[in-house]
Amino acid sequence: QKTAYEIRPRDWSSDVCSSDLQLRERAQTDYLTGLPNHRHLQELVPAMLTEADEAQQPLSVAMIDVDNFKMLNDVHGHLVGDEALRRIALTLRESLRPTDLVGRYGGDEFLVLMPGLDEAAAQEAMTRAGRAIRRLALVATGADGTAERLPARISWGVATYPEAGITVRALISAADSQLLQQRFAMRRAGTVHTDRPTVRQLLEQDPEKLRVARALLDIIDAKDPYTSEHSQQIGRA
Repeated sequence: QKTAYEIRPRDWSSDVCSSDLQLRERAQTDYLTGLPNHRHLQELVPAMLTEADEAQQPLSVAMIDVDNFKMLNDVHGHLVGDEALRRIALTLRESLRPTDLVGRYGGDEFLVLMPGLDEAAAQEAMTRAGRAIRRLALVATGADGTAERLPARISWGVATYPEAGITVRALISAADSQLLQQRFAMRRAGTVHTDRPTVRQLLEQDPEKLRVARALLDIIDAKDPYTSEHSQQIGRA
């Protein structure tokens, strides 16, 4: 005897809602770091600024840049660079308060929003985060197959509502300006790249890259003989 099964219409609306939520979450999340992406930040920052205004509380914004990230990519490859971004993003989230917002602004730039913190407190928080990132054990495999420890460092600029600005654009611009000033001051003080290998040392770790670099210098010298002496000085650096 056959058993009669009752066929009930499936409620597809819940599936559609779930799919919409997943698509929205993906559109708002940076695929590499899992942080809110630039597009989502454009929605979150104004909302947090409105909350700070209504509560009459400060809101500090930090613009963060990973030091020497382009060189890291060029010398060790994009896979190592991607891993560095993931580790730095995780360290930022772990070293800051749960109420702080960390997002990937673009490339090697991160944006942090710290509600309730004035500029001095925000600088202290970022200093702690910077120290945590310096302790990261980033490792890459050298040309000879040995493991090489890579230093990880960040620079940042902080701007606080309402002193530095009352709009999102003004705050981010002020934080970006502070970041540029910090990097310029570090370069003038000679505190940037002091523990980094020279370009020649990095190239000598990979003979193929060194060969390509020398070939490029030969091409430049052939097109403009006036650069020959300068190229030779670079090659001896």
